[in-house]
Formats: sequence, C-alpha cells, structure tokens
Amino acid sequence: IDDCIFDALLVHHLRILNWLVVNSPRAMEQRIIPDLHRGID
Repeated sequence: IDDCIFDALLVHHLRILNWLVVNSPRAMEQRIIPDLHRGID
C-alpha cells in the first residue's frame, strides 16, 4: 500500500472514531449534566 493512501485512510479512520466518541450517549451525558448543575446553582 502507498504510504500516502495509508496516511489518508488512517486520518479518515481517526476522524470517524472521534465522531463516534463525540456523538456517543456517554459523551452527550457528560456535556449535558454539567449544564444542568449550572442551571441548579
């Protein structure tokens, strides 16, 4: 495999993994819960 193609695939794969992490329910909870606590305070 050409190094350039491999690098491109690797970057694309990392972006997909990052997207999955950002959009996972747990990530959403971590984002929403601090906002709720701020609202209560």
